[in-house]
Amino acid sequence: MKSIDILIQECNWTDSGHEVERWLLIAMREHVIVGSSAISRDKSTPDDFLLESTFVSRSFRREGIAGLFYEKQLEIVERHGAKRIWCTVYRGNGFYIRWFIKRGFKVYDKDPVKDTIRIVKKLSTVE
Repeated sequence: MKSIDILIQECNWTDSGHEVERWLLIAMREHVIVGSSAISRDKSTPDDFLLESTFVSRSFRREGIAGLFYEKQLEIVERHGAKRIWCTVYRGNGFYIRWFIKRGFKVYDKDPVKDTIRIVKKLSTVE
């Protein structure tokens, strides 16, 4: 398998009076973007990080790219002292829900209007 490079760009901005940090992760193989993902946190709640839209191009799926994103995201959130990681998933996306549960996430709540579930993983830094 050819190697995948994960590039990380950190950005900071203010949105409606909230200081926000976001890390954009880009997966590249031979100078071609094959996927992207993002994590963010509101500085007013620095213990909580939000995993956002992960995407892998259809022709590159099932090669472990989402797992590489997740490993890099864990490195970032642990380096910044996170206690919890949150993610919202559409309830119909059983594959992704199972993927997160295998990695220690638990269902926190459900939103029947948006047809989503919110899942959380407590990190080892939580006593």
